[in-house]
Amino acid sequence: MVVNKMTQPAIMKVEDDPLFKKWQDLPAFLPLMYEAENNTRLFGNKALQEIRSKIDPTSFIQIVRLYEEKLRRHAESVNSEQRRLARCIREIDHSSSRIYKSVNDRDRKFTRAVGKFQKLNDVSHALSKCQMVMYECEQHVQILNGLLPFEDRLEPYEPFLKIDR
Repeated sequence: MVVNKMTQPAIMKVEDDPLFKKWQDLPAFLPLMYEAENNTRLFGNKALQEIRSKIDPTSFIQIVRLYEEKLRRHAESVNSEQRRLARCIREIDHSSSRIYKSVNDRDRKFTRAVGKFQKLNDVSHALSKCQMVMYECEQHVQILNGLLPFEDRLEPYEPFLKIDR
């Protein structure tokens, strides 16, 4: 199976335009017309109007349009990047809220388990006390049984719960 990629017609980029390149190569300058308009004593109104009539703004307008096109394309790329970032942020927010909920659920389960283990620990401690008291009682019963005359003695007591000592 062969797949051919359709070629798109060549779109002239603003950066490739010779006028735009020339405009970028120009050094920065202060606007002379601004100074001339503010200081009419140098030229006079008639000379200023004559200067304005000789200036051809079409090339400047063309450069401005090219720059406007460049800014529009840049704005489009920034806009698409912002949409992509917003989508990523929403996905991350959704994932983090899901993880937060999962952690909270696990925390509740572990809290319940800790409560149960605490109860089990308390019961185990009480049982250990009971076994200790029972062992002491057995020792006292054996001592008392040993003090009785042989015929009055009781059988030896064998508890069903042996204490590991």
